[in-house]
Amino acid sequence: MADFRPSQVTGNLNVSGTVDLSRLDLVRYAEALLVPSSIETTVLTFTATQTTNISLITVSGQGYAKFKLYIDANQIGTKISGPDRGVEWNFSFPLALDIGSVLTIKVTHYSTGDALDFYGGMYAFTSV
Repeated sequence: MADFRPSQVTGNLNVSGTVDLSRLDLVRYAEALLVPSSIETTVLTFTATQTTNISLITVSGQGYAKFKLYIDANQIGTKISGPDRGVEWNFSFPLALDIGSVLTIKVTHYSTGDALDFYGGMYAFTSV
């Protein structure tokens, strides 16, 4: 199992200019449709086929919900949407996923009797 860690920089670092956001790519988009209330349901799953530096994860849906972030089946974060019905995990330092690591976002909503739709996107910096 891969360790959860932010990307690390060692040695001297000189920063100038701006980050080239053209290298920020949507690497996964997924939907979970007609999710019943009170049932934890997977919105997005991503298996790293190469070392991947995740910088942003967005999730939203038709109703207020609790979103959980997992890496290799270990829960590492929880966010609750509202009032905009969407949340973001915006990593100051990219989240490094090793080859074979599995990132999963799950949702639970409590709108009794409703089957709602939820959406997720994951963005990472591509290689130079």
